[in-house]
Amino acid sequence: GHPSYYAPPPPHQHQLHPPPPYGARAPPPPGHPAAYYAPPSAAVYPPQPPPPPTTSNIASSSSSLSALHVSAASSRKYKRIAKYRDNIFFPDGYKKWKRSKHQEHIDGQIHERTKLLLFLDIDHTILHSTRDPRGAHYVKHPLFGKDIFEINFPNQYNATYYIKFRPEFRRMIRELTPLYDLVLYTMGSRAYAEQVAMVIDEHFRQFASDFNSAQAHAQYNRTFIIGNRIICREDHGHISDKEYKKDVSQFAPIETDWCMIIDDTPEVWQNRDDVHRVPKYLFWPNPEKTAPGTNHKHNVDDNSVNNKINIWSKNSITTWGDDKSLLRQERDNVLLQCIELSKCVHECYYAQYTPMNTEVSTAKIFAKIRR
Repeated sequence: GHPSYYAPPPPHQHQLHPPPPYGARAPPPPGHPAAYYAPPSAAVYPPQPPPPPTTSNIASSSSSLSALHVSAASSRKYKRIAKYRDNIFFPDGYKKWKRSKHQEHIDGQIHERTKLLLFLDIDHTILHSTRDPRGAHYVKHPLFGKDIFEINFPNQYNATYYIKFRPEFRRMIRELTPLYDLVLYTMGSRAYAEQVAMVIDEHFRQFASDFNSAQAHAQYNRTFIIGNRIICREDHGHISDKEYKKDVSQFAPIETDWCMIIDDTPEVWQNRDDVHRVPKYLFWPNPEKTAPGTNHKHNVDDNSVNNKINIWSKNSITTWGDDKSLLRQERDNVLLQCIELSKCVHECYYAQYTPMNTEVSTAKIFAKIRR
């Protein structure tokens, strides 16, 4: 019964023409010849025999097919994330609280359940996305299909995207959901992030070790691994790529002392030393240069030495139709390292934490482990 978030507005009764589809050009100003909108009648221009097939005709036909594809894509009805609120961190009436009270509440909920917060970047960290139509052939691939999903959301290309999760993501869900509450943090659009969250909640929730546990928190709906714990580009307002910095406080009034962060680009964080850097995961050939649903480049500073080093992960050169090159990406064990590191940080944190000793920091523990 919830109204569609992306439903087009109803046409105005005095409107001569319907609004243009998503991504199409706006209608011309009044007084423009009607021939701009509709083809001329057959009475004015009698039918002519079709021209012989030439290179230009073929290109014109291809453009027409592309236009039809864009028109069909723009009329899609996109699935939106279910209306849901994490009652653990955002209980009824929390909007009337002062920030200090809300922070105290979250502190209590995290430590009462002996958990921490795990912030995960999306693109090139836990998955790789592409809008190349050839990705559709891999959705049911016998080797890779289990980790490949098709998603649709409003984007500047009116394209369908295909996402491939990094190897061992299922194991990460199974071993870390009892220890951490997961939060997605992306440079992409909210519509894109919601699609990824829905895929995780729908297709990976059965791998959570306490999915059917009777000891699960009474207020928490275990059908959600992510739910609406999402931070996206829109949450930062209209800022340039160089001004964009990720900050955990965008999610809620929380302290970095409770947080673990995994990202392929630490440079985009307020404090890069708190971030566990991982090599970029690049499964699909011809990687996208911009974050899905936006025009923002993945690499904020192209002159950064660290970014140049981290552009490609090991064995990342893949080719369409070459399963051997794609199979090499299945040997990626980066998430296994992230799992062990996160478990170690959690164990060390709660080995020191007591109600009387609250000055324990995941950042300090991570720094010691890294040294």
